[in-house]
Amino acid sequence: MSSDRFITWLEKKPTRKVIKENLAEFLGMGFGLKWDRDRWFVSIPGAPFCEVYRRGRIVELIPRDIYRQERFIEVIPMRRSCLGNLDVLTRQADPLVSAIADGLVGFLCFRLHGDSTD
Repeated sequence: MSSDRFITWLEKKPTRKVIKENLAEFLGMGFGLKWDRDRWFVSIPGAPFCEVYRRGRIVELIPRDIYRQERFIEVIPMRRSCLGNLDVLTRQADPLVSAIADGLVGFLCFRLHGDSTD
């Protein structure tokens, strides 16, 4: 499932350096963070796990082809808006990647004075 989350800054638009520092603080050492042209790519280790367990038994198998095998989040600072929104995108990501992106958006909104919409 893909999801787009948008952060609008309530105060002054943070610089790219400040956004990067906050991304690194939230992500810690376990995730790759790379700038490529106009966006950051956050690499999430592992691969989607498509079995749902309940009380130690498999209760559901989710088709593997609905999720991307490589896990990542895109963080895109928008330049055209006068406020400079920040977009956080997950493309065909599994629920774990979506949960990490939701947490990242909440953290950035709190630390950098933003408001999110999705």
